[in-house]
Amino acid sequence: MSTGLVITKHFLKERRKVAAALGWMVGVVTVSSVYGYRLAYPNLVDRERLAASFSHDAGIAAVFGPAHSLETVAGFVAFRTLAVIPLIVGIWAALTATKALRGNEDTGQWEILVSAPIGRKQATLAALRGVYLSLTITLIISCVALSVTAVISKDFGVRSALYFALCLVSSGYLFASIGAVASQLVSTRRTAATITGLVIGLSFLIRAVADSSPSIAWVHWLSPLGWVTSTAPLTQSNWLGLLLIAVTTLASTAVAIALSGNRDLMASLISERTGPKNSREITGITRLWLKLQGLNILSWGLGFFFMSFAFGLVANSATKAFSGSTAMQKTFGALGISKMNELFFGIIFLMLSAGLMFAANSHAAAFREQESEGYVDHLLVSPKSRNEVYLSRVFVSTVGLTVIAALAGLGAFAGSSLRNGSLGSRDALLAGLNMVPSSLVLFGVSLFVFGFFPRAVSIVGQSLLAWSFLLELIGSSLKLSHYILDTSFLHHMAFAPAAAPRNGENLILLGIFAVMSLLGLIGFNRRDTAIG
Repeated sequence: MSTGLVITKHFLKERRKVAAALGWMVGVVTVSSVYGYRLAYPNLVDRERLAASFSHDAGIAAVFGPAHSLETVAGFVAFRTLAVIPLIVGIWAALTATKALRGNEDTGQWEILVSAPIGRKQATLAALRGVYLSLTITLIISCVALSVTAVISKDFGVRSALYFALCLVSSGYLFASIGAVASQLVSTRRTAATITGLVIGLSFLIRAVADSSPSIAWVHWLSPLGWVTSTAPLTQSNWLGLLLIAVTTLASTAVAIALSGNRDLMASLISERTGPKNSREITGITRLWLKLQGLNILSWGLGFFFMSFAFGLVANSATKAFSGSTAMQKTFGALGISKMNELFFGIIFLMLSAGLMFAANSHAAAFREQESEGYVDHLLVSPKSRNEVYLSRVFVSTVGLTVIAALAGLGAFAGSSLRNGSLGSRDALLAGLNMVPSSLVLFGVSLFVFGFFPRAVSIVGQSLLAWSFLLELIGSSLKLSHYILDTSFLHHMAFAPAAAPRNGENLILLGIFAVMSLLGLIGFNRRDTAIG
């Protein structure tokens, strides 16, 4: 096997599990959108009210993009997913590309790779092949999930489902290639990830401004995320957006490969301003974990803040649409929920809770990844005990997840306040923190798996998340036993702010998290560390 193929296989193996999880996430969100829409809007009158409420609302268009055929299941599914999933996939792909290139160069692993009989250009191409193949895993699983949904629901055809999956994942290839270019321009992965994040943020902002006003709708062609929404899958298929994405991806990939051969190892084409070096060493293990995980926590926190902020901006419009659904009023009225504004935020925080659970499992998976890369072994040969290494890592992740949840609540309050919404700061913060116990239970289970079966952390955690999300969405409609519903971590979360947090149940969940974490510590102490 050639050196290039070995490098490609290495990076593919490193990311294939998360890529598969993203593919299943696409399927879960699509299935939930199909059956959620059918349950909430069972008749044509309710659907036409929804279309009338959303189709001409500038705030809704800015957040979700243009609305087409909302009176149909296919139109609503495309509208709900096309602005969110490509953004998530794009961010993950950008972080993956910058880690594969500049990140491995920062840690010295890239030097080992290029010391083999392979040039820097060929090594860069091989690494990007691994990143693109991992995205292809996401694409294949998305195609399968959406095709099965199409066959079962019969709301759109299989060919449309395949095109839809390609539209949802295409942004990943594009932003991965942009991350590859940024990795050649600057000297650290942190800066490369920041630059790529700014490109993604600017792309979202341009798309939002363009779609909020028909008079400047042409501006969305200046945004890569605008190219994604212009594809209009399931309603008005347009291949021009995908063509622009493909051309830009190929061009950016070629530029990244060319730049990689025109610089020295550890050098950058853009000289970065450096201040006086900090002579203080990182002596505390907690500070080290915080340094390693700080960028990840900050990225998730900002993402949750701006996502909930955007939902807060459109809360009033969405509330009007919910008020027009007799099925939703009947369903949630039986639960004692009468305020449609609080109902909207309850649904939003349920969705965000699934995202926080994904982040929780990713922290456990990152612990496993840091072990496989040898970080943990370096710490264990120091005077630090296994207990201190493990518990400090759990502490940093727990605090990080709590901060992310709090930022989500504050973002919802800020967005709602700008549109004269009725969501109070206290209710918003409590609704955000209400997501933490369920997420920590999944984190605890993932830590337990890490302690005894470290290589299974990602697959077990993502499977439990998918199971929980599906049960919460369709469990009640299938009239399943409460014993089955109780296996969903989300089922134990109160529908805040529409309902008060269940403090007693939350304490039980936190207790389960503590027990599972300690069992994981026992397993971690009894096994050898596993590199690779």
